[in-house]
Amino acid sequence: MVSLQHVLSQSPLGNWVSVILGLIFVICVLSFRSGIVGEITRMYNKNFK
Repeated sequence: MVSLQHVLSQSPLGNWVSVILGLIFVICVLSFRSGIVGEITRMYNKNFK
């Protein structure tokens, strides 16, 4: 996360770093509503049981 923030701050998007990281966070939360472990468990139960 820190390296992503550093790379983005060096680019022309420097002022938008917080917005971009916030959007990435929101996308992750919407994609993995039950958490990463919950999604892994769901995929395991779906594919191996």
